[in-house]
Amino acid sequence: MAITVRVPWSVPLHNDQAWNELCAWAIERFGMPNTDRYGWRAKTSHMEFVFRDEHDALMFQLYCGTSERVDTNQLTTEYFSKCL
Repeated sequence: MAITVRVPWSVPLHNDQAWNELCAWAIERFGMPNTDRYGWRAKTSHMEFVFRDEHDALMFQLYCGTSERVDTNQLTTEYFSKCL
């Protein structure tokens, strides 16, 4: 099961340096993105980090501090509401 953690494009990650540090920390901790362990994708209002392991998702969420965990049902609902 994939666990999605959303990080908004806002305070405290409101500048390039803060995002560079967050992404560098994720690479150092979890390896390169879009592998079997985790991946990321950019959206207009946030960046999504998708983890395969619950412990990795929790570690990232605690490090980030301003993130939101999204379950699969919510992602499905959002997708179908955009299609209608």
